[in-house]
Amino acid sequence: MTTAEILAAVKSRTGRGSAITSIDAELAGVLKAITTDYEFLQKSGTITTASGTREYSLPEYCNNVKEVLNEECIPIVEADFNLVIRGTATGEPAYYSLYGQKILFHPIPDDEYTITVYYAYSHPDSLDTILLDNRFKECVIEGVCYEVYKGIGEPELGTAHRAAYFEQLNILIPTIPKQKFIEYRDL
Repeated sequence: MTTAEILAAVKSRTGRGSAITSIDAELAGVLKAITTDYEFLQKSGTITTASGTREYSLPEYCNNVKEVLNEECIPIVEADFNLVIRGTATGEPAYYSLYGQKILFHPIPDDEYTITVYYAYSHPDSLDTILLDNRFKECVIEGVCYEVYKGIGEPELGTAHRAAYFEQLNILIPTIPKQKFIEYRDL
């Protein structure tokens, strides 16, 4: 799925042909909405801690942390922000808290640790590569068609496109990757 393919389909379906020269804003908005409201895009990244540093930036476009693991793949547990921020102990992180686009660890790292963060993220602003696969093509086209009509001040003309967008989205929602929970028990 490319921007050019979406543009051609939108021109055809709206009947606006040469009146539409760019759909970048509409396409970016639809991609952002789909991937912010629903966790279709997921991946992992690592954070390497430094001794004495509690706070780190989350990966760009991260909108929901799913799981945080230490180097031995043991979960680092989410804890109340006030407990994490007030703690002064140092050692290997066992707890984390989120604050905006930051992740804070407790105890405060006393060494270099590699922490793996599994997260859902929003589609990047760049449209050079659309990260959603072809299963999303109809949904994206219908969403952009509606946004085009809304953008020219005639959202009522896009009502059918809006309905088709949500119909397609409802078909896709059950395909969101499920988080695998691992339960650890001491014997």
